[in-house]
Amino acid sequence: VGLGGYAIGYDIFEGNIYEGHTLIPFIEKISAKFKLNKPVVVADAGLLSNTNIKALEQQGYEYIIGARLKNEPDKVKKQILETPFSDGQIFRINKSGRTRLIV
Repeated sequence: VGLGGYAIGYDIFEGNIYEGHTLIPFIEKISAKFKLNKPVVVADAGLLSNTNIKALEQQGYEYIIGARLKNEPDKVKKQILETPFSDGQIFRINKSGRTRLIV
């Protein structure tokens, strides 16, 4: 997304192409088009796969990817569901390495 919060680009791929083979080439295409060095990649949970995360990390990209609560361990689910939130409040759970879950 650009400064205004709007998507700056998109691409359409054949339905039989695995998304793990499209993410990095797409990021490189957008980076070249807009002369970006290493943009922060923001994606929804549809791109949340170990393959994509590994590819982003290997290429040195920072990223924010939506997670699915149903895929979290029961301990994490319970911690999130039992935490009272108020508007604008942020709750962080440190996971492995530099990864953290932000609710």
